[in-house]
Amino acid sequence: MESSTKINELIDQAKQYMLNSKDPLHDITHVERVVKFTEKLSGDFKLTKTEKEALLLAAWWHDVGRTVVKKTSFLWMAACDDIMSAFILLKTAKKYNIQNKVTRRAASLLFLKALGNNESTKKVTPKKTRLLLYILRDADDLDLFNIKRYIIICNLTETSKFYYWAYRTIVWWSFHTRKLQMKTQTARKYLEQLVRQLLEWVKQKTIYNWHVYYFGKEWAEKTLKRIEIFCDNIVLLNLQAKSA
Repeated sequence: MESSTKINELIDQAKQYMLNSKDPLHDITHVERVVKFTEKLSGDFKLTKTEKEALLLAAWWHDVGRTVVKKTSFLWMAACDDIMSAFILLKTAKKYNIQNKVTRRAASLLFLKALGNNESTKKVTPKKTRLLLYILRDADDLDLFNIKRYIIICNLTETSKFYYWAYRTIVWWSFHTRKLQMKTQTARKYLEQLVRQLLEWVKQKTIYNWHVYYFGKEWAEKTLKRIEIFCDNIVLLNLQAKSA
């Protein structure tokens, strides 16, 4: 009981950091959604209490690193925010004398998350740790397809060239990369739901016309087609998984 109370203290510290986030795409609402996805995904697997607590702690802390710099960078922060978050978590745990298996496991998950999906990392990572890592990555990746985030960046696009190019980059990253290949089957089910909702949103006349106005008709048409293909591929993968 005492251990859980201490972990909750660390979660409260993460919330305080995120409430002061100056990055509109990585704020407390983003982290809350990632935590919810983490809880949903982890429910599909037999995890120990320590594993569940470490996973949720990592989810709460995964973007804290973005809150301690004066100006977040769209590019370089993506490469090092997890590492920064892990260091701050360990430092905070030491400060409040909450150094245990949960805090060490959570920090290690953040370090591994920063390393990506390279083969050398997989070879030296125990199977159960890989599973926790996959859940954490999937939960974070799923929020890339949340309509709320798209609405935020659409509004920001109207304010600066930086967010104009940030939006184009996010769309490219989301629908041209490995994001289709979620590591857990449960995550792919949620991905299908999110992309269906996103597709319906983009097809709305006012939303589609907004994209044509800011990015051009050719870009809007190609992007819409790309999302449709992306959605069809997810549906196919999920159907194949059901019949397997």
